[in-house]
Parts: sequence; C-alpha cells; structure tokens
Amino acid sequence: MKKTIFLLSSITVLATLINCTSPTTKKGEKDKDSTAVSNRLTPIEKGSGIASRTKEVLGMNLLTAISQRGAGGAVDFCSTRALHLTDSMGKVLGAGIRRVAEKNRNPVNQADSTELDYIRQVQNAISKGESFKPALSETATGYRAYYPILTDKLCLQCHGDLKTEIKPATYTRIRELYPADKAIGFRLNELRGIWVVDMKK
Repeated sequence: MKKTIFLLSSITVLATLINCTSPTTKKGEKDKDSTAVSNRLTPIEKGSGIASRTKEVLGMNLLTAISQRGAGGAVDFCSTRALHLTDSMGKVLGAGIRRVAEKNRNPVNQADSTELDYIRQVQNAISKGESFKPALSETATGYRAYYPILTDKLCLQCHGDLKTEIKPATYTRIRELYPADKAIGFRLNELRGIWVVDMKK
C-alpha cells in the first residue's frame, strides 16, 4: 500500500510541476505560453523531455526502494511497478513510453528488429569512441524517437559484474523473478537499453 501511495504521489507531483501556474499568471495565459513553448520544440526535443521526466520518476522510486530494502528492493520494484509507472507517466505526458533492450531482463522489454538496429548503431559508436545521437522516425500518426540509456553506478547494483557489484542475495532474487535474465555483466557508461517514445503530430 505504501509503495502504491508513493508511486501515485510521484506522478501527481510531476503532473503538478508540468502544469503549475505562476500566481500572477492567468490560466488562459499559461495555456497559451505552454502551447507556444511546445510548438517551438522539435519532436526529438519533445521526446527527450518525456524520456528524461520518466527517468527521473523511476529513479526516485528506485532510490526509495534501495534505501528501504537494498538492491533486492529495486529488483522487486522493477518486477511489479516499473511498467505500470512508465505507462502512467505516458498518460500524464501524452505519449507512449517504453524501455527496451537487446540484453533484456523482463521479456516484455525485448527490442524488436528496428530498435535493435538503433541499439547496434549506438554500440558501434561507443566502441569507436564516437558521439551518438537520438534517432527519429515518422509513423502513421506521429513520431517515434529513440534515446540511449547508459549505465551508471546505481544500475550496476543489479546489472553489473556478478563477482564485484551484484550481491549474492540480489542475484538470487533476480533469478527468482527473471529466470531468463540476460541483463548482467554491464560496465559503467555502457548501453543498457533505449527509451522508445511515441508522440502524436
């Protein structure tokens, strides 16, 4: 129950931040200003903001889970709440949001062939020490954008090296929840997966 309340609170806070109005600004003026700002953003910029906001909320919940029950708590959060929270953020932000990977943990996060093409482009750029950018394609109803997800120290508690970074109890829990897990052995600043953001025109 506490987890559910915290997750809903996270979404409520984010929605408030997105829609808040200055005390001296009338609602009509705020809506006009927000629309003008939104219209100035390119689809790739808009999608980047959507992915970043979703990442912030997921990260906040992961940190809470880790502080309460260690890395195993983060595994439990991801298995029961991460997909729901991502879907909820999509509704708040008016977009479709997914996280996919080549080496996925949850089977529903397996990248398709188009997503794998982008993943391999980024992997190739990283291996050569080259820069890489998000990608954008047009769909029948709007745009689909792809954004890399690189590993940080927080990620490595559940996705890093089995001998040095993932605790035995954490890995036991991973295997219990994800028997077909492929998402371990990552190093810092490696490509963990990608955000896929669908936006209407």
